[in-house]
Amino acid sequence: MVTKTPLELAELSPEQRRQYVREEEASVFGPNPLRDRDGRPIEQGVGSASQPTHNHVAALKRWYDGPDRDEVIAAAEAALNRYEDCRRRGVPYVPEK
Repeated sequence: MVTKTPLELAELSPEQRRQYVREEEASVFGPNPLRDRDGRPIEQGVGSASQPTHNHVAALKRWYDGPDRDEVIAAAEAALNRYEDCRRRGVPYVPEK
């Protein structure tokens, strides 16, 4: 699938645009993604907010240089620690918003 530009999307009929969005979401999130209450697909799988990884934290430490660097890294480490704690205890992990 090729991502369309805003100009290309503007040329599509409303039904074609809906079909395009459905196909693009399926290619990114899978055929039947979970959705939030606003209808947006929810990221799942390793590396998503619901399954943080050590690699994500390591990448932030190495590459992220925003003005809020320390806060972002601390939040990612805290989320990873909460996730690992939940896995050890065998309870579901729910990421904080």
